[in-house]
Amino acid sequence: MKKFAFAALLAACAAAQADGVKLLTPVSYASESSVVPKVREACKLEQRLTEDVGSQLAGTTDSTQGDVVRVGIVDVMGVGGGGWTGPKAVSIRVELLKDGKVARSTHLTRTTTGGAFGGFMGTCSMLERDTKVLGKDVASWVASGGDGGSKTDGK
Repeated sequence: MKKFAFAALLAACAAAQADGVKLLTPVSYASESSVVPKVREACKLEQRLTEDVGSQLAGTTDSTQGDVVRVGIVDVMGVGGGGWTGPKAVSIRVELLKDGKVARSTHLTRTTTGGAFGGFMGTCSMLERDTKVLGKDVASWVASGGDGGSKTDGK
């Protein structure tokens, strides 16, 4: 119980420290990204990440003034067929900009198999699980002030 309370306190502090930092829009695919065109069109991960990251930060902006986070989709592991075609993953590059200059950056990845009902989920639903957790990961990384690193979800 004490560990849970401490983790909740840390999460609240991280969110409070990330206040004021906004997501630079639009979120886009990196030039080197490899994504199945059908998944790219159907899942609209740029919009999902804009919502999921922006909601964990102080909103969105199209200006590089002040402290902003730039997110680029580097890779998406996923084809049609939902849970029957294996795990789904989203990898992003995250850069914290201070008045337009990169102050620090990291690469984050989340992977899911959809959990107990993964076989009944669609590909986009599974990828949305990843983007929601990535939103929280980005906010924690911003608040931590550290380098972060790759994250993988075993679900």
